[in-house]
Amino acid sequence: MNKIHVTYKNLLLLITFIAATLISACDNDKDAMVEAEKNQEKYMQEIQQKEHQQSMFFYDKAEMQKAIANINAKGGANLAIIEVRFFKGGYSFIRQSVNTPAKVEMFKFNNGYWGGPSPVNLTIFGTITEEQKQEALKEALFKFDSINFSIIPERIKETIKRANASGIISVTEDSDIIVRAEIAHNGEFVYDITITAKNTARAVMTLNKDGSIAGYETKEPFDPKKEAEKAQQLVEQSRKDIESQRKKAAEKMNEIQQTFKK
Repeated sequence: MNKIHVTYKNLLLLITFIAATLISACDNDKDAMVEAEKNQEKYMQEIQQKEHQQSMFFYDKAEMQKAIANINAKGGANLAIIEVRFFKGGYSFIRQSVNTPAKVEMFKFNNGYWGGPSPVNLTIFGTITEEQKQEALKEALFKFDSINFSIIPERIKETIKRANASGIISVTEDSDIIVRAEIAHNGEFVYDITITAKNTARAVMTLNKDGSIAGYETKEPFDPKKEAEKAQQLVEQSRKDIESQRKKAAEKMNEIQQTFKK
């Protein structure tokens, strides 16, 4: 009886030891997870802080002037471009290729260093000959110094102010910001500021070349269902247009046939 009691007691001790070990392991895992989360949060904060420091041209006019001077120095005298963009951490521009005038190339300044030139495929001019493309490119190029970029910090503040006042979108200086001045795919000039909120809603301010405000709008968050519905509507409308054109063509052909019969 004593032997059974001892064995039972030993078994209880073993179970207690295993349970304590498991609890300790769980606690260690929990502590490790908490520590990992803290490290991840710290890492993200450091990245955000570094990105903010490298994007001071968005918030300070003097820093924007430095960025403008940096682009001019890299692009050369009388820099002509089809696109320039300012983004968190840097900026880029696309100019006509020096060696191949019918082509364009990109230079990108990021994390304190220039990269490029990188070839860029031109799509805004369609499938035309190299000579025609070169001629069209001459028409599309605009002088970098013809755009008032020094106004950007002021306009960003105004965009944030309007966005938050709307009650639809909430943005800060740490939100994703993109400023672009470019010749779009349709051949038209575009100069705007886009600030994206965490929920993907966007505040967009359109500017004239002199930096004056041309327009402002708030765009709703990206909704996959709505986008799919829009795409379906476009497909349906396209189908209806094609059907209408076929019907008109058939009616015209019928008219021609009737004329010949007479």
